[in-house]
Amino acid sequence: MSGPITNDLASLRALVESVQRDNPNLTPALTHIESFPVAERYAKYKQMLELLLSTRGKLNKAITTLYKHVQNSPEIHTSIPDNEFKTYWRRAARIHESVENRRTLIPAIRENATTAWGEEQANAVLRNEPGFSIAAGVQLAVNRKFSWDEFVSRLNRVMFDRLTGSRPGRSRSLVPCTTDVQKVVKFRGGDLVPVSREAESHGFLLGR
Repeated sequence: MSGPITNDLASLRALVESVQRDNPNLTPALTHIESFPVAERYAKYKQMLELLLSTRGKLNKAITTLYKHVQNSPEIHTSIPDNEFKTYWRRAARIHESVENRRTLIPAIRENATTAWGEEQANAVLRNEPGFSIAAGVQLAVNRKFSWDEFVSRLNRVMFDRLTGSRPGRSRSLVPCTTDVQKVVKFRGGDLVPVSREAESHGFLLGR
């Protein structure tokens, strides 16, 4: 397969605007790029990096995934000038370092949530590999001494407001996203519908 990467970038643009902001799947685009001759791949990796860096609320984990992919592609390094990768990908390298440093804090946050709410509950909201922003929101809720029921009631209300809101571009995903968790502590208005009833009515994943 050959030609421009336009379709891949269009797909990626949709990805980065989706609710899955913490873990977008770059595999299809990366696999497609790898189908090109080595001499053509690097320019397409750079296109992808620029799109990710320019996206509102840039996707640091996605940038890290792309950075590591290119960093670990020896055929790319033999096809570009010696200092090209270090120079052009400097910003991505800083983001990668920041993501890795934050990742080391997540186990402690998971342990704190487990102590406060129980292991099953902590894993339900933090999932297998949470983004740091979600983990930080959970830590803040734990620090504020929210019970599990109060946390989920607030989270479901925030999600309900997002799902029923009229603002264009709102995600309709039933999976809690970063902004949902961040708004839990800030929540000030609206009735907290009983957790089980609200979860059942709207198909939420937590509090059933």
